[in-house]
Amino acid sequence: MRKLGPPWQVAKRGRPPEHQPEEYAEIAIYRKHFNMSLRVAEGDTPFVLCKRVDHSDIWWALQRIPLGYLNRAIELLFELIVELFPPEVVR
Repeated sequence: MRKLGPPWQVAKRGRPPEHQPEEYAEIAIYRKHFNMSLRVAEGDTPFVLCKRVDHSDIWWALQRIPLGYLNRAIELLFELIVELFPPEVVR
């Protein structure tokens, strides 16, 4: 998230959001990487963010995050995993 920035800008008017766009993006990347349902992702949010996020909020955020942003974030996650655990070490 630090490399890409927030997936959308938070509105300055109205009620402040319960969760920041970066938090929704983290959940979306986690969900997409592990290919899980919204309900399972909701159950895992306390492990990812240390707080619960409702599955309907996750669905709303997925509609709002651009597909290119999500794909690039998953690529960066893969690069980070390969950097931390090189294929030569795993064999």
